[in-house]
Amino acid sequence: MKQTKRQRQNSSYADDKQKKLKDDPDKSSRKSCTRFEDIPNEIIYEIFEFLDVYHMYTAFFNLNIRFQNLFANSNLPIKINLSLTSRSTFEHQYKPIIMLNKHRISSLRLSNLFTIDMIFSPIRNVSKLIHLQTLHMNNIQSKCIEKLLKYLASLPCLSSLIIIVVDCVENKNKLYRRIFRLPVLKYCKITMTKFVESEPLSIAINKYSSIEHLVINNGCYLHELISLLSYVPQLRRLSLRDLYGTFIKQTELHSIVFNYLTHISINKTNMTFDEFELLIRNHFPQIQSLYFSRNFDDEFLNANRWQRLISSYMSQLRIFDCHCTISAFNERNFQDLLNHFNSPFWIERQWFFTYHIRSTSMDRCNGMTIFSTNPYRRKYYTIYGENGDKYWSHDQKINLNTVHFVRIEDIKAINDCNNYFPNATELTLICKSINENQIHLSPILNSILPLKQLTKLVFDIYHYRFATIIELLYFTSNIHTLILNCTSLCESSFIFIQQHKTFQLVSKTNKITNLMILTECTFEVTKLLVNLCPQLQHLTINIKKNDFAPTLRFLLSKDNHCIRHLFSLYLQHVPEDQILILNELIKPDKLFGHCFMKISEGFSGNVYLWW
Repeated sequence: MKQTKRQRQNSSYADDKQKKLKDDPDKSSRKSCTRFEDIPNEIIYEIFEFLDVYHMYTAFFNLNIRFQNLFANSNLPIKINLSLTSRSTFEHQYKPIIMLNKHRISSLRLSNLFTIDMIFSPIRNVSKLIHLQTLHMNNIQSKCIEKLLKYLASLPCLSSLIIIVVDCVENKNKLYRRIFRLPVLKYCKITMTKFVESEPLSIAINKYSSIEHLVINNGCYLHELISLLSYVPQLRRLSLRDLYGTFIKQTELHSIVFNYLTHISINKTNMTFDEFELLIRNHFPQIQSLYFSRNFDDEFLNANRWQRLISSYMSQLRIFDCHCTISAFNERNFQDLLNHFNSPFWIERQWFFTYHIRSTSMDRCNGMTIFSTNPYRRKYYTIYGENGDKYWSHDQKINLNTVHFVRIEDIKAINDCNNYFPNATELTLICKSINENQIHLSPILNSILPLKQLTKLVFDIYHYRFATIIELLYFTSNIHTLILNCTSLCESSFIFIQQHKTFQLVSKTNKITNLMILTECTFEVTKLLVNLCPQLQHLTINIKKNDFAPTLRFLLSKDNHCIRHLFSLYLQHVPEDQILILNELIKPDKLFGHCFMKISEGFSGNVYLWW
């Protein structure tokens, strides 16, 4: 189980502890403890608060009867994180920790199809989670979540719910209705990777949800949105990804006003400005913070129209954060258009903008992106091309201390970056290729962010050299997640790469437990990457068809020392004929019969293995 430090709980336990300390004023004058067994129970409970529940159990439970009673009889809430857990570890903690303490669980994080099934089986046991406040389920199947939501409605404390559905949702309205029936839910985040289009929900009449913060990370049409929001009249924050315009006349939409909604984020929309304007005017009168991104619609760069809309219908707007891209432009006319955003209206509100000229990934055509700058507390920052950034006279630096995710779209632009990101934890590199002169990236990258602080690294590069990855991993010793979306490997000698001293050193020191290879991967490249990451626990991979069988034999072998920590495989885009091969390999009487397997329903080509 992933180890996390526990925050102190505001519970009856804490109140009881404080009362005991006050009732015993002589405690402060007692002699200091010289043996661990003499430490007061209150101090032991303090220690428990900062330990992962699994490590707390394994470290203390078998010491003596006293510690067994402290663990078993405590009313201390339990937070369980099963994000990356092997089958043996899960089975070791399932009964003594989870099953016997369901009534104490306050937070439950699951990201494994198999553990989700086991935790909630039989389904009626869900009602025992009487103190569950936060439930995060990543990689759950649609049929499972539909059944589960019915029983979650009986939980009196569930206030936060995160759902990521991995297969196709046949009826998303059914899913929404069951979520809206959860009695005390305040925060809800829904992600559906695939779903069947359906008619909008009927407008809510007398049954409403308590949700105040709603995040929908899947496509939604405008007329669907209004019906959906009618169920959440107390909504204060709304975040949408992929909001589509509607072909229904706006007069046919219900005129429901959401007076509590103050923060809206729309990431990617194809609405026209007319539709957007009517949405704001008719439904969202109290907006204080607005973020949106829109591509290929010049009307969203009409400063005068924005000024009229904001002055008349968004008088309380404090944060205006936009990101707009157009594909073709006349630079002179474009500069004239942008100058309208340089008027006193924008300057008085401290709303400033910048733009950059960019090309597509294959250099087919130029485009231009306009985006807001300070004073917003951004978590994301993108560094664009060397010759692409053209900063306006009122451009200001953002508060770089708030940035956690840095994205670099052109390696050459790093030299021109004057900013520093002291709290960055994730780095994404995007480019067509890395040439000989750019192999040693670490010194210049370290000048803009602390490499040793990074925990996640993403390479999105068409042509890449393995030496670049090795060199960067040498300086990023705390990376636990590595994502590779690289099409063409330039090196030809895999043996020479593995014999290099830097490769051998990195393989001994790196902490990578999660590796995702998003492009088609050969057997040789798979072996190279697995040998590089001996601490690997979870692997997502798209195996080249001709290499499917030997690659699986390598990854599932019990005698393979390089994968001794590996316990989870996510196979993408597996052809149906390869499923037959896989079924043969993991039969109970075969060498790899120790695996559990699930195939995405509807056959999307995705297979999950766990052992």
